[in-house]
Order: sequence, then C-alpha cells, then structure tokens
Amino acid sequence: MITFISRLKLTKIWLFLPYNLRNLIKNFLGYSPYPDFKKLKISLKKTKADQQKNFHFGTIVGSHRASNLLDSSLAKYLVDRGHSVSVLICDENLPACLNSSIWKSKKKDRLENTLSESPKKQNLCKVCFKNSEELWKSTNAKIYKISDLLTKADHKEINEKIKKLKLLGDVFYKEISLKEDIIAGCLRYLCLGDENKISEELYERYAISSLRICFCYEKILSIESVDTGVWVHGIYVPHGILNKIFKKKQINFYNYNTSYRENRFYFTKNDTYHKILPSESFEQLSLDCFTESELNQAKEYLVSREKGSQDWQQFNNEPLKDSLKELKKIGFKEDKKDLAVLFTNVVWDARLHFKENLYDDMVDWIKDTVDFFKTSARKKLIIRVHPGELISHSVSREKVADLDFLQNLPENIILVPPESKISSYFLASISKLNLVYATKMSMELCLYDAPIICCGDAWVKGKNATIDPSSKKEFLEILNLENWASLNNKMNKKNGLSYSHYIFEKKPIYFPYFKVAQDRKSFSVDLSNYEKVYLSKESVLNFMERKLTNKEEIINS
Repeated sequence: MITFISRLKLTKIWLFLPYNLRNLIKNFLGYSPYPDFKKLKISLKKTKADQQKNFHFGTIVGSHRASNLLDSSLAKYLVDRGHSVSVLICDENLPACLNSSIWKSKKKDRLENTLSESPKKQNLCKVCFKNSEELWKSTNAKIYKISDLLTKADHKEINEKIKKLKLLGDVFYKEISLKEDIIAGCLRYLCLGDENKISEELYERYAISSLRICFCYEKILSIESVDTGVWVHGIYVPHGILNKIFKKKQINFYNYNTSYRENRFYFTKNDTYHKILPSESFEQLSLDCFTESELNQAKEYLVSREKGSQDWQQFNNEPLKDSLKELKKIGFKEDKKDLAVLFTNVVWDARLHFKENLYDDMVDWIKDTVDFFKTSARKKLIIRVHPGELISHSVSREKVADLDFLQNLPENIILVPPESKISSYFLASISKLNLVYATKMSMELCLYDAPIICCGDAWVKGKNATIDPSSKKEFLEILNLENWASLNNKMNKKNGLSYSHYIFEKKPIYFPYFKVAQDRKSFSVDLSNYEKVYLSKESVLNFMERKLTNKEEIINS
C-alpha cells in the first residue's frame, strides 16, 4: 500500500512537469512505453497461414500509445504467420497531427487559437518517432516513412494547393473531400467545439498534413497490393484521411478504439465507429435475442460503471454517497415540479456532421432546452456537465458552464459542474425525464424509470430504447407534456439493456496481454502474457487473423 501511494505521488509530480520537459527526460533516459518483441522467448515455429494476405497498419503517430501497442502486437503475429505486413510511421514530417495539442503549445497560441510551431519545433517528434520506429522494427513489418515517400515535387504541389486555400474552405485530393476531418482535427487540437475559432494558420497546418498523407498513400498503395488496412479512430488527421482514401480505392479496412471495459477494443468495418454504431438498428443487431442471464450481466456491468471498477478509465471519481445533500447546497428543492435531467458530453469531442441530427451541435440543443425551461416555471431542469471536461486526455477549453445563455439561470434550472462529485446515477434515479445528445451515459439510463430522449448521435439511438424526435418541434412538444411517464409506452428499456450487452460484452474483443497501469491512465504489453497468447492454438491473435483474412465483422460469436 505504501509503495502504491508513493507511486501515485510520483505520478502527480511527473504530470505536473511541462510536457516538453518530460519528453526530454524520457529521451535522455532512453525510456519507451513500447515492448521489444525481439525479447520474446518463442521456441515454437508458427505454421504459415493457408491464405497469405497483405495487411497495412496506418499507425502513423508514434506517440499514440493505444494504437502502437495494438497494431504492433497484431502485426508481429501476422508477420510470423507469413503474411505481408506494412506500416506508415511519421518521421517528424507532419506540421500538425494527433500528437498536437493546445496544452502542449505556447500560451500565446491559446490566446490566438493557433499552432505557431510544428510538432518538431515543439520537441514533440523526436521521442515520438524514435520509440515507434524501434517498436516496429521489432515486429519485422515493412516500415514506410513519410520523408522517404514525399519528393520535392510533392511538397511543391501541396504548397501550391495551400496558397489557394481559404479559411474553412474545401480541401480536395483527387475528388476526395478532406475538409470534415481537417476541421475535426483542428477542434481536437484546440479543445473547442466552435469551428469559427479556428485560425488560418492552424487550418493550413492540418490541411498540409492531410495532403501529405494522401500523397504518401498514393505511393504506398501503388507498391503494396493491400487486402486490408487497420488503424485507430477513423476521424481526425491523419486517420480520418485514411478512411476516405481506402473508401475511394475500395480497399477493405477496420477502425477501432479502446472499449470502456478493461483490456477490450471494439472494431468497425469500412467506416469509423462514430458513424456505424449510432446507425445500427434494433433489427440489424437482433437485440431481442439476448437471454435474461445476459441482460442481468449487462445490468451488473452498468451498475459497476458508476465507480469504473471494470473499466480502463473512470470519469466520476468517488461519487458522493449523499448526493442529495450536495444538490440542495446548489439550489435544488424537493417539490412536486417535474424534473428533467440533461446529460452533456465534451463539446469538442468527435465533431462530425450527422444528417439525422436535429441540431447542428450539442450547444444548440442545450440552448433550445434551456429556453424552454426558462419559460416553464412549473417544470425544472438539472444540467449535469460531463466530468470529462476536466479529466479527459485533453482538458476542454470550451466549458458548458461558460455559455452565455447559462448565466443568471432561474431557480428552476440548476447546473451541476464537471468537478462536482454528485452522482449522475443519483440524478437519473430522481429524474422524470432524461435528456441526452451523444453521451454513453444513455445506456446506464436504461436502468432507471424515466424515459430517455435522444437528440444527437448517442450509440443507443435507433435501438427502440430511447425516443428519438424527428424534429425540433417534436422535441419541444415532448418537453411540454403534462405526463412524461406516458412516454415509456413508446420505448422499451429492455432493448437498452440488450444493446448494453452487445456494446460492452459482445462487440469488444478481449486482449489478455495488455496490462493496465496502477493509476489507470495508461497500459502496456505484458510480454510474458503475449507469449502465452501467441503460442495458444485458439487465442485472440488467431481469432483476429481469421477475421482480418476473411474480411469479416470483428465481433464475439
């Protein structure tokens, strides 16, 4: 216990140091968070695969730990099985990327919402590239580097395109529109949700990076006859650009991300999970086929999410046991007024455009909701701001509490700030109507009595577990109803539990060789466990090879 506490204290001191200083220390000490697969003591020679395929990993960003760990662990196995495996890594050649963050930039950049220096000049690239290159060499995969692929003529052509570029203007590469992911990348960098805050310099940097990726893949795909590609996210720069290139070329690919449950990843085929998961229907997923035992398993897991005991990361640390007492301190009154609770998500996260959404973004939705309650004193509203505003990997610079229309609220509207330890689960339990846009909390809400209204791209949308208004008018009519409980006749919470079992148990793939750090903020590859999995005849590596080879949906049977 003393050792654990000491490590936690050291972790806090380490995280207090400036990012660049931490990088310099890591470089000096020769530290790498990545495994050396050459250290494996594997004596059994792998049987070569019957169908030898060509796989490409679009890892690119060396500092993105989750993707480098998962990609390389799969690549090592696939190489040893006789497949052709390649990867693209950035060797200090992108003027902006997934490693860029406003919190790593100059204070002046925050004032001007820009990126005045490239990642290389910020000393972000050296450790990023070095660690990634060493990792990938140990897999024996074929390594492509950006600098080796781009010629002076390529750079000249890209620069000519950029000279004609207007702020937030269209960016095309051979009829492929790159604009959406450039904007998403800029907003992720800024930790803001308003694209009008993007500076010209910042937009140009992400546009240049996007075009460089396009030029690189034009060459890689002319050399490699790729059967299947694999990379993280499928949005932002560079990985959203890869999606568009592979779609245009009609090459099969998979996107993935860490699941909420520990040691698990979920995969989607030929598009980002941000778009596929909300669009999957109740009928497509056969959500009426799960057993009572499986639904009870889903319930147990959803309850555990309040404390995050089975998760990679926990947002609401140590929620209060007596949340009502704290809620009263900020103005809540126990009365007969019907209570609605609105659950936000982080404003800037995964900013993509969904044609099906009623609102342009979450902020517009919150404003419409608040405007209604300002003129409906017989009802009351609690706005629960997502704790991830403060404790995600990139602290949001656009705070819901700072929105102009949330100042000087009437007494029937209460805002619970992100730092509050008031339990969101408690709020759901006292609510008469739960309102969501894109938060994953929508699945936990299925445990409670109140109807759920979804106005955004929450994954549970369209699964017959929520009411999804088809217009703003319909949404406001719902808010104006005298009896919100009657809405439960139009939805089935059991479907929400079925979907929870699907998304938390059936969809994610378990990788036993990942080891979660004690502070639960990172993970690594345990080589001894990896070796056991590698040598097993029926393992997750064997499973993944089969799915990738046959181009099947990656899901547990």
